Amino acid sequence: MRRDMLKTFPQLDDVKIDHAWGGFVDVTRNRAPDFGSIDPNYFYVQGFSGHGVALTGIAGRVVTKAMAGETAAFDLFARLRHARVPGGPALRGPAAANAITAWLAPFTLLPSPHPFPLGLTSAFLVFTR
Repeated sequence: MRRDMLKTFPQLDDVKIDHAWGGFVDVTRNRAPDFGSIDPNYFYVQGFSGHGVALTGIAGRVVTKAMAGETAAFDLFARLRHARVPGGPALRGPAAANAITAWLAPFTLLPSPHPFPLGLTSAFLVFTR
């Protein structure tokens, strides 16, 4: 990670990295989180597409308000439709995701190959009343 960081930000050469995280990222085709409810007492949110740190706090507030009866924001997000990732299980594993990410790298700011393996539906938040 340090090597990739220094390629982009060489001025950070003297900065010590205290903590680093690498892991799976749950991705939806449209990159928007998938909000839903299985019944009035069972809510879920998944598919933060690498934006979980920024969005899970907001999603948690939206879901807790829905659990308290304020459903306008939750209903708005839940109306977003999410198509399945093409290719089925064959393209949902880390190796395939890394290959796809490497192929897309010239069109993004991600280093190639991406330093973290990408998987699908690895984070799933469940809320019950």
